[in-house]
Amino acid sequence: MSQVITDKHIGLLKNIINEIRSSDYTEAISIVTPTNISNFYLRRYLSSMGLFNVNLVSYKNFLYDIYSKHKKISKKFINQTISKDLIYRSISNSKYLKSSIDTNNYENISEFYYLFFELQRMDLESVDKLIKNSNNFFSQVLYAYKSYKKEASKYLDEDEISNELYHLFSENKIEMSSLGKIIFIDIYYASNLQKKLFNYLLNHNNIFEINTYDIEIISKEKINFSKINTKQSKNIADVSSVFNI
Repeated sequence: MSQVITDKHIGLLKNIINEIRSSDYTEAISIVTPTNISNFYLRRYLSSMGLFNVNLVSYKNFLYDIYSKHKKISKKFINQTISKDLIYRSISNSKYLKSSIDTNNYENISEFYYLFFELQRMDLESVDKLIKNSNNFFSQVLYAYKSYKKEASKYLDEDEISNELYHLFSENKIEMSSLGKIIFIDIYYASNLQKKLFNYLLNHNNIFEINTYDIEIISKEKINFSKINTKQSKNIADVSSVFNI
């Protein structure tokens, strides 16, 4: 789904950073990427080009940091461990899926982690439409996903935070200037509610975006969910290695 990051992308990022620093060398700059793994590889690239003193942060941490400064946290924030446990339970509680796959085999369950994380970019109405047009096995997977979402709603997640932050920003309850300079990398990988917030922020002159994905290739992809193998499913939901490194 994503392209390999190229010198062109790094060049664009370098130009934006240099442009910001040309007017104020002490300006705080945050680069927001889909995952911490993305940050690890990107930091190596930036260091090799002599670009230091920038804050690299994942979508999740970016949202949580802003939210925690302006709102009282009333629910436990869902993390990867909790999320994976809830996914495992939703799959194991499905009689159909439990009879179809060995839920005690980690490799079998791990495939659902990738798929469920990818499905989070869809709203539940779209999931319902997909259920009607899927074979029996995949429709049961989607029912399990809906069960997972119901349990996950008991925790604070990025979508809930994104929605609240959108209203706080749009009602001017949070000053845009308080964010410093922000550079978003590949908001394609964000959920719909996250995109709504990010696109709102991108309308302001202290927020920038760089894309490394190919929309034309993505739009032409045809995925047969009934024939997903290990390699394919990881490609479908490759949210942990955005730059294909």
